[in-house]
Amino acid sequence: MSLSVVLGKGPVGSALTDALLARGSEVRVLSRSGGTSRPGVEHRAVDAADAAALTRAASGATALYNCANPPYHRWPQEWPPSRPPCLTPRPGPAPCS
Repeated sequence: MSLSVVLGKGPVGSALTDALLARGSEVRVLSRSGGTSRPGVEHRAVDAADAAALTRAASGATALYNCANPPYHRWPQEWPPSRPPCLTPRPGPAPCS
């Protein structure tokens, strides 16, 4: 079974998680607050701006989907720091889809 990592658990991340699970993928959801895991879905608390933590949390994944979407009024503070970790090339699967 493949492991997909979903960054963000809002409406888009939650819908994608359900779709991946329905297709038979194991899913790891990363968010600042973590969450409640369930069969087939593991939640972890990870800050997307922390490249090392994001890399560790995505270890073993065949795909990483960036569904993070901070509130509009916080984009200037939260988008710039979260982009470089997703865009930095790493060995293995593409860092963010």
